[in-house]
Amino acid sequence: MNKFILACAVVLSAMPHALACDICGCSSSGMQQGIMPGILHDFAGVRLQHRQFESTHPGLFGKPGIVSHEQFSTMEAWGRYSPHPRLQLMGFVPYNHFVKNEPGQPTEMVRGLGDVRLLANAVLINRNDTSGVAHLLLAGGGVKLPSGLNQGPTSAEPAYNPNMQAGTGSTDYMFMASYALRVRLFGLMAEANYTRNTANALGYRFGNRMAAAGHVFVRLSPKKAKWTAIPRVGYSWENAAIDYSDWDACAQNRYSGGTFGFANAALDVFAGRFAFNFNAALPAHQNFAMGRVQSNGRFGAGITFLFNSF
Repeated sequence: MNKFILACAVVLSAMPHALACDICGCSSSGMQQGIMPGILHDFAGVRLQHRQFESTHPGLFGKPGIVSHEQFSTMEAWGRYSPHPRLQLMGFVPYNHFVKNEPGQPTEMVRGLGDVRLLANAVLINRNDTSGVAHLLLAGGGVKLPSGLNQGPTSAEPAYNPNMQAGTGSTDYMFMASYALRVRLFGLMAEANYTRNTANALGYRFGNRMAAAGHVFVRLSPKKAKWTAIPRVGYSWENAAIDYSDWDACAQNRYSGGTFGFANAALDVFAGRFAFNFNAALPAHQNFAMGRVQSNGRFGAGITFLFNSF
């Protein structure tokens, strides 16, 4: 437990072609990898993230807008394999459960496999001297595959909401970097990532995304205890460019794009070969979809099993 790695992987979900009102809580999310013990450990785990939104739909003929409530839950299996001490390969397989409630309308619910993501990180710096100072720097990238269901409009659902899709229908590319510094029991982490999205078969292209986050943490390991706890607090920022509902015609979706800022708190607990994570985030700043989409926060939890070192 003398070394820690912070890496970052954001689940970016694009929306298919919009035929009706496409304002609703964004189904994209950020699932950060968090602090990982032992740079040479492979692992497998499962984690859950839950997000809540309120969306205001424009009213017709001067009438007040309708407010809908959306909940996006993702259960994700993930793992890491290191074929070499300087290389990490990671995979993410999400299962999505989305629910939308709007006054006077039946509840919309979508369940299904999400888009699989494959990443590779290079370990650029991994130093831990005898004075208790450790530096870790990672950089890498990956691809998100269109493996999730993206049915688009059907005869039964001609106005199917483009946000309420288990998959995106597009192949997207991710780039990331992260750094962690620990001085004895205290440390800080910083990460940044960028995702370039492509248009799906229906011509919808979700705007490219950028995100950055910073955290401070402390390592708590009581004498004779067989566990280590690492509480951390920080701030994260996310920015999305405007979406295009018809990429070939350069038709913009005016109710898309914007920024979110979150105050974050998390707890990582390591006991033997198991690692447990709990995290929560509350919006500190938001201006998304021309102010019509409001995040009510997000929370998550996960468990990971560590395998033998490299």
